[in-house]
Amino acid sequence: PKAWRGVVMRDAVADAATPQAVARYADGFAIVAGRVLHVGVTKTTVWIDFGKIWREDVTLAIPAKQWPRFEATGLTAAALEGSMIRARGVVTLRDGPRIEITEPAAIERIAPVSP
Repeated sequence: PKAWRGVVMRDAVADAATPQAVARYADGFAIVAGRVLHVGVTKTTVWIDFGKIWREDVTLAIPAKQWPRFEATGLTAAALEGSMIRARGVVTLRDGPRIEITEPAAIERIAPVSP
């Protein structure tokens, strides 16, 4: 059915290394996957970056007060940096596509795709 095809298209995984691919989901739910290049921890937010230019590239934002829950599941900064992950959430366009993550279950480490 036509509606079913729309759901399948919507559940496609966007490449986190391609900001334009993720930006298409602005103000909507998206699943993104890619290699984490950098994890930055500030007083208020933990930033997970998929690109070198955080003002343009895809970023996951985790409230710092929630970060201990992520670390308790093994999602530490050291474990995430360089890892392939898949994340789910609502995309906003603020300094590039951003997804705020508040639940550890919204991020999973995945094996890299073979060439």
